Amino acid sequence: MFGSTVDILRQALGIEADADLGPSLRDLIWPGRHSALLQQRRSELIISRVRLMAGLFAILTPLWIIVDALLFSDQVWPLLALARLAATVAFIVLLRSYRQRSGMARAYKALTFMFAVPTVFYAVVYPWLAGQGIEAWAGAGVMVYAFMPFIVLVGLGVIPITVIEGVLFALPLLAVGFAVHASVTASADWQLAAGAMWLQIPLAGGAALAGLSQLHLMSRLVGRSNRDSLTGAYVRTVGEDLLEVLQRNAERRRGPLSLALIGLDDYADPNTRQGRAATDGQLAELAQAVGRVVRQSDVVVRWGNDELLVLFTETAAEGAEFIASRLAGGSAVKFSLGIADWWSDGTAGWQGTVEVAAERRHQARQAAKAGPGAGPEAGDGNG
Repeated sequence: MFGSTVDILRQALGIEADADLGPSLRDLIWPGRHSALLQQRRSELIISRVRLMAGLFAILTPLWIIVDALLFSDQVWPLLALARLAATVAFIVLLRSYRQRSGMARAYKALTFMFAVPTVFYAVVYPWLAGQGIEAWAGAGVMVYAFMPFIVLVGLGVIPITVIEGVLFALPLLAVGFAVHASVTASADWQLAAGAMWLQIPLAGGAALAGLSQLHLMSRLVGRSNRDSLTGAYVRTVGEDLLEVLQRNAERRRGPLSLALIGLDDYADPNTRQGRAATDGQLAELAQAVGRVVRQSDVVVRWGNDELLVLFTETAAEGAEFIASRLAGGSAVKFSLGIADWWSDGTAGWQGTVEVAAERRHQARQAAKAGPGAGPEAGDGNG
């Protein structure tokens, strides 16, 4: 029975049959394990979806005033129109406040804003409208307002979210929906409020499952399409994008930004077939050694034909040196490396920091060639 349940879960989320389900599920449950690249791509998609929904609601919300005017009396629909115009202004503010250049923190804020606007609108308008004693055709209009929590919960299905995030966003919506239904329902008819709540729970679960499926698909696409086939490291264009993101985060939070440029010392002429094969083999072996010692949060990029760039997230130069020192005995391939820190080296941008690391790597390589005692520490992998 357990095996069949796992198979159903694999099929629902699109996880391959031969894949290790443990890491996949951990990444889908909690966002703390996500790579810096996945976080950036996910924040961009979330904000894009939020802005799309905000733009759509900014158009549809005021247009519904026409429907309200047809269904409700002159004492009711003008007040509904004011509430709708206020919600429209909020959607426009949301649309203009969040751009693509953002991280997960701003993505969470945008999502909270997005779900808060219709939730507050519902919590204010529906109890007031239900107390007006409206009947006949206007009652159909009241029912549309009654189903607003269902519509808001469906919005979770278009967002690539983890289980924890889905719960944190869905619970307030469910709580508000239950409280509002209970407040407008006669005390002897709590079953109606409970029934509405019961309907919202599977709807929230289905929306969250759709969001999980999107997250898993995004994780697979990010992992496969942006990696170098030889080393498994990210390609250089991705590394440059991540450096931009890390620099902005460092500026905003006054946080660390350090990196290490690691390159082969003894490699053949890459212009010949034999030389390319030898270089590729050594670089692949070096990449495996680097992958064994860096943390999951660190990012490895293939920077050149014989170079790897490691981006140390939330780590200053001292921490980067400690991590790099573990590499010395972990590879049979000779290499040299240079470490640079954006703050301590005082470079203008990440490009300058990479240049500093390249110069230090060159000095380490020259010192290794000259032999022990001839210069500064070599950073030789066999050292």
